[in-house]
Amino acid sequence: MAHHIEESLRKEGLRPLGIEGIREGRWVLLDYGDFVVHVFLSSVREFYNFDRLWGSAPEIPLP
Repeated sequence: MAHHIEESLRKEGLRPLGIEGIREGRWVLLDYGDFVVHVFLSSVREFYNFDRLWGSAPEIPLP
């Protein structure tokens, strides 16, 4: 999924400033400067309980 996101954004002219976690594949961070994309396994999401941390943040639907 992270590779697909990177390729799709690259086609739109966006290149990441940095990428972390690709090798491990449990949690990948794509840093685009103005925004950051996190892609992680559901077990990692549950462990860190991100919904609790960002529960009040607005959701942005993706097509």
